[in-house]
Amino acid sequence: MKKLFKSVLTVFVSLTMLFSLTVNVAAIENTASSDEERLISEILTYFSYSEGDFNEHNGWTASSITADVDIQRCLTELKELNPELGEAFTNIMDYWIYADTTMPIYSDFLPDGLPMDNSLCIVTLGYQLDQTTGEMQQELIDRLIVTLNSANRYPNAYIVVTGGGTSPADPSKTEGEEMAKWLIANGVDENRIIVENKAPTTVGNATNTFRLLKEKPEVKSIAMISSSSHIQRAVAIFQAVFQLEAYKANTDAIEILNNTSCSVDRQETLSQQMNSVTEAINTCLNSKNIGIIADLSLSTLDSIEITNVNDTYSKGAKVEPKVTAHFTTPAGEKYDLDVTDKAEITDIDTSKLGSQVLKVTYSYGDVVKDVSKTITVGTTAVDTSKGDKPSNTTAVKTGDETYALTFVSLMMLTACGYTYLRRKEL
Repeated sequence: MKKLFKSVLTVFVSLTMLFSLTVNVAAIENTASSDEERLISEILTYFSYSEGDFNEHNGWTASSITADVDIQRCLTELKELNPELGEAFTNIMDYWIYADTTMPIYSDFLPDGLPMDNSLCIVTLGYQLDQTTGEMQQELIDRLIVTLNSANRYPNAYIVVTGGGTSPADPSKTEGEEMAKWLIANGVDENRIIVENKAPTTVGNATNTFRLLKEKPEVKSIAMISSSSHIQRAVAIFQAVFQLEAYKANTDAIEILNNTSCSVDRQETLSQQMNSVTEAINTCLNSKNIGIIADLSLSTLDSIEITNVNDTYSKGAKVEPKVTAHFTTPAGEKYDLDVTDKAEITDIDTSKLGSQVLKVTYSYGDVVKDVSKTITVGTTAVDTSKGDKPSNTTAVKTGDETYALTFVSLMMLTACGYTYLRRKEL
């Protein structure tokens, strides 16, 4: 009987180890299918259509996210294919758009309001060492001065300094190690400093930094320091890497809270952002297929409609129209989107009795659509609006359910093995 029990236990342990290995391999290979790669490429391509110019910090700021509808459409499709990857890319694009539109770019030191404990980590990006001497260039020293100011303001924060060897004059020197020496020489406690000294690029810096910080579970967020023209590209890269590495590892992403910078005259373009973020995405997803698609068309705006509006309103009532735009996608499919926040809507003054015209204008691409509705403001009102029917939500099968079913199957196999061995012994 002991021999039988030992045999069954061996089978169960072996199957369990195989199951665990399968789960780990699945996590490692949790990248992207060809359909997902196509949608990601479309998202990047549509973002590249954005219009803008250089800002006062010599970075690039968008004046218009030209293809916002198609970005949203592709993100929705990606979520339908892979909810977790779709959520990661929604977070990536939301932060990237924020970085290129309304994100403040601070100078000289980090702003107030960040965590005062060691859940915060300051991440300072390196800069190429002098090609002749191997010493730090002035721009890197300027970044370190900003880092020192910020480290004094947040005395409990960790500090990551990044950068590998970038000078043929002295291959033994790395940006990260030289930066750490400078900070220690200027009074920063070496126990606060984490050195990333392997990667020569920002993409590599981000990947290595994520792994280093995951060894510090107390760290939940970072604040980034770079040159003023580079900071937008830097946060976009780090957001992409942090979100996708967290997706692959099935863990929480580290949040980017804020930034500061040193001033430089060098300008950076949207094209530089696109190239770096695309490289980061391909690296994280172990892909070579994600990139800008030539001649990708926008969806066509077919019509717009107003809903949630009555024919009559009582005096002083609130008018809250909803505007829905109807599109045909490049693939010929129909797509509807609530564009209330993006449409131009004339005001209705319900303090005045009589008829008024509610006019709505919305444009996408080269197409402009108008629609209007006459409403009457009187002493009484009749509700003639049509209620919106709630949409059905399809349940999504999660990876946890799949793993649970696999584990149950292993238990059944073990039971069968036990029965077989028991009968054989008898």
